Amino acid sequence: MKSNQDSELKRLISAMSKQSIDPLSGIVSMLCVPGRGFYKIGVENGKRVWQKHLSNDPLDRIAWFVACLSNSCFQYLIERQGRDCKNSLEGGVGLYLDHRFKAVNIT
Repeated sequence: MKSNQDSELKRLISAMSKQSIDPLSGIVSMLCVPGRGFYKIGVENGKRVWQKHLSNDPLDRIAWFVACLSNSCFQYLIERQGRDCKNSLEGGVGLYLDHRFKAVNIT
């Protein structure tokens, strides 16, 4: 596959399918290959989809990976404390980065 065809994500989806794992299940929800791309599961039009970050800068990809981890850590902390994150002004680092993603066809 050519590098501009999202080959890393397609390999991940193929490996998950071979193990009978739904690629949209969230078991794997992010893929970061700094020299090639950053992908995550997101929601568009009420449906889960794989999304690709549109920046060509490898540092942006790493920053988004860390930001998504930060958001997840924050969410789990709030849940352990018995609070509702929707009622909080706090958040992970990802709240402060631009959202430049587009859906990727995984079929």
